[in-house]
Amino acid sequence: NNDGQTFKARTKMAITLAGVRNAGVSGPTGIFAIETRNGAGVVIDAGDAPGVALAGGALPGLVATLENPRAGGNGTITLFFTLPAGLPPGARMEVHFPAGFSLNEGGATSVQKGAIAGADGTASAVVVDQNVTVLRNNDGKVVPAGTAIAVTLTNVKSPATGPGGAIKLEVLDGAGLLIADGQTGA
Repeated sequence: NNDGQTFKARTKMAITLAGVRNAGVSGPTGIFAIETRNGAGVVIDAGDAPGVALAGGALPGLVATLENPRAGGNGTITLFFTLPAGLPPGARMEVHFPAGFSLNEGGATSVQKGAIAGADGTASAVVVDQNVTVLRNNDGKVVPAGTAIAVTLTNVKSPATGPGGAIKLEVLDGAGLLIADGQTGA
């Protein structure tokens, strides 16, 4: 603002920028390019600053609700959570069930009605061992951060005895980068 002093060469500075939002997925940011310019816009010097590694967000409000909560009960399970970052088309959710749960009981485990409540478009499910991958097909819009989501899976049988254990959920973008994760008991 032309109201301060002139800095000498090699002066170290720290600049804080407010209102910067990180990417909604985990992974490296890439290199930051930095330039200083004079009042006429002429570059004085330029350099690069190393990027940082971003961690995925948390799903602290993750809740699982069983349609049939008795031991050995068969039915649907619904996972409720709030998105900490946007959910793009092509995203996927990895649901990891603990030992004792049985998938594909009385039919194929699938996403109920082919949709995810809170998100438009369709979804499908792939079951491998104790894991269900819910694929958000590429026919919807980006779901904004803060949206309440409910994913209902069919044909899940709870353990015959003892506590169900923790169900883990990972929300990933289409490239497999972590958006958020969490776990809950069932």
